[in-house]
Amino acid sequence: MTKYQFTAIRRSDGAEIDHGAIDDVLDAGKEAMTLTIMAGLLHSHPIARTLTYKDIKLEMVPAD
Repeated sequence: MTKYQFTAIRRSDGAEIDHGAIDDVLDAGKEAMTLTIMAGLLHSHPIARTLTYKDIKLEMVPAD
């Protein structure tokens, strides 16, 4: 299992939308975890609800 730290940033102005960690318990990989985080943000985060996938930059690195 890999754990990733992430920061979601609005591309238009560089404002941080959210940050946190996610566990890849199925070892699906970084791309699958990126899509999971983005979908969750777009569906439920107050700031991200009005955005699209292209409006969000997701920085993600394996956690130590």
